[in-house]
Amino acid sequence: MSTDYQRDIDHRLFTCFTELSEYSPTNDCRELFLVLYIMRFLSSPNHPYKVAENATIQSLLSHGKEHLDARIMLAWLSIQRDNSPVFDNILSLVDFESRLWGERSAWQQELYSLLKNLQSLPFEEAPVDIYQTAFSNLIDAMHQESKERYTPNAICKLLVKLLQPENKKSIYDPTCGSANFLSEAINTIKKNDGGKTALKITGEDINYQPCALARLNMAIHGETEGVIHQTDCLNALTEKTYDYVLSNPPFSMKSWRRDKHEKSLDDAKFAFGTPPDNNADYAFIQHIIASLNANGRAAIMVSNGALNRKKEQEIRANIIHAGLIDAVISLPANLFFHTDISTNILIIKKDKSNTDILFINANDIYEKGKNKNKISERHIETITSYYQNRKTVKSRSRLVSLDEIEASGYSLEVSRYIQEEHNIQLKPLSELLERQRSLEAELLELQSEMHSIVERVKNNSLSKQKL
Repeated sequence: MSTDYQRDIDHRLFTCFTELSEYSPTNDCRELFLVLYIMRFLSSPNHPYKVAENATIQSLLSHGKEHLDARIMLAWLSIQRDNSPVFDNILSLVDFESRLWGERSAWQQELYSLLKNLQSLPFEEAPVDIYQTAFSNLIDAMHQESKERYTPNAICKLLVKLLQPENKKSIYDPTCGSANFLSEAINTIKKNDGGKTALKITGEDINYQPCALARLNMAIHGETEGVIHQTDCLNALTEKTYDYVLSNPPFSMKSWRRDKHEKSLDDAKFAFGTPPDNNADYAFIQHIIASLNANGRAAIMVSNGALNRKKEQEIRANIIHAGLIDAVISLPANLFFHTDISTNILIIKKDKSNTDILFINANDIYEKGKNKNKISERHIETITSYYQNRKTVKSRSRLVSLDEIEASGYSLEVSRYIQEEHNIQLKPLSELLERQRSLEAELLELQSEMHSIVERVKNNSLSKQKL
């Protein structure tokens, strides 16, 4: 299918969502629309799930508008029962019969129109990856509007590209949100291995709502096992290890401890030092390190503060001396919907054989968007090539020794080790003088014009006084 086809689907879907938002601008609109989109997916032939005929959108529409909200609920109960545990607890995400949707007959009409619009989408002959991409793009667009904490699709693609996960391996995200990192890993494996994937997926999040969305995302990607769990990863023992970890933890999260006196938990999880109670950055980083197997690799989003703060210097030094940090990549500012700050990628490698750390300056590799900066497929390829080549390139990448990092107070901030090159192109003196004469002539012309305007205003004022 062409890019234009995907773009048309994405546009029509977001138009449907916008119409629903205008009808009822509540926080539940997003979840309700995504649940109905999954129902549209389940009403097509392109999925591995069992769906009774009376639980499809076609059947719901054929019985008109009356009691449509209740019939949708019954359809979902049927889908949950026939496909447990994949769609368990979906109805706790949204209540179609809630009074918050307004007067009931008007709500039935809105639901009917919404289902008709979803049914009209040309999905029947489309491959399943069209549904999957549309779901990811829809979540991306929704979060862009809401300005909530979220990892854009392009960032997910970059981190997956850097790790290059292999099929039949295990992959984990301890702060998975709607599971975009995990779905991107699945997409990459399918693309590289002829449409087949045998990844062992695990996602966790402390909040119920993101977990429910993540389950929908995994369901549309064909993950039929219960791979998403609601868990407070920082306050639980790390029981499993994985080949790959991808994560964008909350930056500088405060009050993260459930029990300050759980020393056995600290000893097991925080081998490189106990993180401060008012900042969870190194709690997340150490949890991720503990979650890697002997050959495991991780790509973690971190803020600048996590790379150079004094209060975590000892923890950072211990991790550096353990030879776990493979690379640090600085990204452009203003890439995220919820913050304008500059961010970085910290790459951890358990079986690293050298002591050098690769620093990459990618903070000017982007294209300027209307409200946010963006990184394209071309930019992803460029950044990835610097990481894979692992060479010193002036103003762009540099291998730094452990001795130099130690002398720099164990700072991992990229700007400490790579000086940006500012290309200032000097023009010939004759050209600059000509430009000066031209500007001076323009200035004289503007001053003359201003003088004429002032004189006209004065004359008009005097004429009015005489009258």
